[in-house]
Amino acid sequence: MLVEMQAARLCSQLLQGLRYLHQDKCVLHGDVKPRNIFLVPTAAEGFVAQLGDFGLARECPRKAPFLCKFIGMQGSHGFIAPEILHEQDYGCAVDIFALGIIVFTLLAGYESRSIPS
Repeated sequence: MLVEMQAARLCSQLLQGLRYLHQDKCVLHGDVKPRNIFLVPTAAEGFVAQLGDFGLARECPRKAPFLCKFIGMQGSHGFIAPEILHEQDYGCAVDIFALGIIVFTLLAGYESRSIPS
């Protein structure tokens, strides 16, 4: 469990990375989870969070509605967004959903066991 300031810093760094992927590159990661977050030590700031494992990454359409076609269940149990569970087309919001699960776990100190409906 992290204190709020540490969780906020980690979340901010990951949001910056996701913003770059989503807005600048039109790519969704597709598998945001703790195992794919790397904390790289730095002298000045303690650590820098980086995303890795782009095996499920997809390029998003560059025109509205910016959604990828659903082609089957993808992602890791416990971090899959409701639209994927409902077999609907999805966009970059699936990465933000997964990050929300991570932040909840960091602050609460436990994983939520309920499945979104």
